[in-house]
Amino acid sequence: MDKMGMEIIQERKQILIEEEASGTKGAAGRDLLTLLIRSNVHDKDGGMTDEAVLARKPHPYTYDTRR
Repeated sequence: MDKMGMEIIQERKQILIEEEASGTKGAAGRDLLTLLIRSNVHDKDGGMTDEAVLARKPHPYTYDTRR
């Protein structure tokens, strides 16, 4: 489960970075996990570690509301 969670975090981070680079928004979603990651990406002090974000993950069936 943790491996899958870390893969999802990395995937969402990449989508957020690509969104920022291209000026588009919305592809990553608006779920709690994505909002935590988005907050960390913009935190100048480094924010939470990926492991800390993973510890606050929602139920596995609510990871990706786009599917």
